[in-house]
Amino acid sequence: MSRKAKFTPEEKEQAVIDYLEGNKSRTQICGELCISSRTIQDWALIYNKHGLASFSKKMRNGSYSKEFKMNVVEEYVRGDGSSIDLEIKYDISSGLLRKWIRMYNANRELKDYNPKQEVYIAEARRKTTEDVTKQMPKWMN
Repeated sequence: MSRKAKFTPEEKEQAVIDYLEGNKSRTQICGELCISSRTIQDWALIYNKHGLASFSKKMRNGSYSKEFKMNVVEEYVRGDGSSIDLEIKYDISSGLLRKWIRMYNANRELKDYNPKQEVYIAEARRKTTEDVTKQMPKWMN
C-alpha cells in the first residue's frame, strides 16, 4: 500500500518559511492549507531541528519495540519533554507518540510492531454470520 502525502516537502517548507519570517500569519497559512495551528507549529519545530529532509516521505513504517515505546511514553509522563520534543528527539512520525500515550492511559498494552503484512491482514478480516447475510439486500449477495 503506497502512502500519498497531503503536502510535498517543498510545500511544507514554504509554509514554515512564511510562518517563521512573518510573510503570512499562522491563521492565514492554516486557512490556505486546511491544517491546524498545532500542525504548522510542529512543522516549524521539526524544520528547525532537521531542515527540509525531515519532510521527506518515509517508504515504510518504522519498527518500534514494546520497551522503546514504554521508555518514550514514560519520558513524556515524567515531564522530560513535550510530545513534539520527544518526536523530534527520537525521529518518530508526528502523532505516533500521542497514539502511544492514549493507549498507555487507556491501560492498553503497547506491543512490539512486526511489519509482516499477513499478521495484520488476518486480524482485520471481518466475520459475517448467516443472519447478517440474510438481512442484506439481494443485490449485495
